[in-house]
Amino acid sequence: MPEELTSLLHRQTEGNPLFMIAVLEHMLEAGLVEHDQGGWRLRCSASEVAVQVPETLRQMIGAQIDAAERARSSAFWRSPRSPA
Repeated sequence: MPEELTSLLHRQTEGNPLFMIAVLEHMLEAGLVEHDQGGWRLRCSASEVAVQVPETLRQMIGAQIDAAERARSSAFWRSPRSPA
């Protein structure tokens, strides 16, 4: 993988593997990178790439936030409370 692409991925994802995969898949779908038997290649310069949070990653984060909120709410209602 070219240094320019690895630097871009690391900068955009802070090295988080889950985010790296999602961003790379997004870049591939958007035609910003290509992959063939020779490896990965940027189709434009890294400075031209404006990486946004892919929709799949937004949905994944949203689902985790929703699950955490449901767990917190459920724990609240199950915990013993003292009379006011």
